[in-house]
Amino acid sequence: MAPEMDQFYRSTMAIYKSIMEQFNPALENLVYLGNNYLRAFHALSEAAEVYFSAIQKIGEQALQSSTSQILGEILVQMSDTQRHLNSDLEVVVSIRPQGQHRSSRWVSAQE
Repeated sequence: MAPEMDQFYRSTMAIYKSIMEQFNPALENLVYLGNNYLRAFHALSEAAEVYFSAIQKIGEQALQSSTSQILGEILVQMSDTQRHLNSDLEVVVSIRPQGQHRSSRWVSAQE
């Protein structure tokens, strides 16, 4: 019965190795794509911050005008709301430093 168990063990290990060889690259690719998504989200967040800073400055200038005060209030309010939403999103997403979770095998294959 020992030779049968040995054969069963080898067969099981071969199947396991085959599955892992196919699964690992796909999993590494998923992690790589996730990291790219987080970097893109971070860049978008930074661009939004610059955009809404400009909107706030325009709103503050409009507040000084008697004819554009309401528009100025709306622009400042939009900017404040967007900053609040961006900070909440960054907390939820927990942006990680670039390259975290990438294996050395994947890095060398991609570069």
